[in-house]
This record gives sequence, structure tokens and C-alpha cells, in this order.
Amino acid sequence: MKYASLGERIMAYLMDYFMIIIPLFIGVAFIMTTYFKQYTDGQAYPFILLILLIFPIYMFGYVLMHPTIGNMKIIFISVLVIVIVETCLVIIMEFIGKGNTIGKNIYKIKVTTSDHANYSIGKRVCRALLKSVSRNLMFIPCISSLFTMKRQGIYDILLKTIVIKNIEH
Repeated sequence: MKYASLGERIMAYLMDYFMIIIPLFIGVAFIMTTYFKQYTDGQAYPFILLILLIFPIYMFGYVLMHPTIGNMKIIFISVLVIVIVETCLVIIMEFIGKGNTIGKNIYKIKVTTSDHANYSIGKRVCRALLKSVSRNLMFIPCISSLFTMKRQGIYDILLKTIVIKNIEH
């Protein structure tokens, strides 16, 4: 069994993220402007959302520099909605790809459990959720993949999952 390289994992993730960024933007914008109108400024919110999707730490820095309750609420609620919608989109992509995302299929890698047991839907959801959260934390939970033999991020270690080369592909 060969573990997927860090480069393959990053490229697969970027490919997947580019596939979902437009539906993610549309979904989050719709939810926020429909259900959280009081927190969103119709003209500024698309820009705020775009920054949150591409470079989330910038918005957290902005909130630290301008700590108003309104700023904190919009960023917190937006990040929460982004994480939920992104997790749902990744799970949908995995169902369509028969257990793999498009990026993983292209780079011929797959996620499995360390003991090769069934990679359940619960683990898939938890992994997608934790991975989405890690993106909003500047990928700090992914740093462990640089130092572990199995190239596992913290979310992989917690869920006992590994990313391997998919020989069957």
C-alpha cells in the first residue's frame, strides 16, 4: 500500500475546491441574504463572502482590527454557513463519484480507514466537516501531514483514516 503524496493531496483538494467554489458562493449568498438579511449589506456582502471563501484569515484579521458586534456576527455566521454548505457539497461530490471526489479520481487517490474497515458515511461527513473547518483555520490542522509517515492531517488521525494511491483505478 502506497500513501498518497502531499502534492497529490493538495492538487486533488484544489481541484475539488475549484469545482465547488461557485455553487458554494451561490448557496451561502442565498442563505445569508435570505435568512440573515439583518447582518448582510447587499452591496458589500458578495465581496466579504468572496474573501471568506478564498482567504478567510483576512476577514478574521479585519474583525480583530475593527471589533464591532456586527462585524463579528456576520463573519461568524458566514463561516458557519460556509462550513455546512461546503461539507454538504463535498459529500454530494463523493456520492456522485462513488466514494471519491473528482480531484481524488483524477489523481488516483482515495480515503480509507487505517484498518481497512468500512469508510462509513459518518466518517465521510466528519472528515469533510473537519477539513472545511481546517481551511478556515489557515490549514493548521493539515500541518501534521508534513511530519507523519502516513501523511495524515489531524482530522485523519482523529478519524483513523488514510489517503492512499488507488491501485484499482
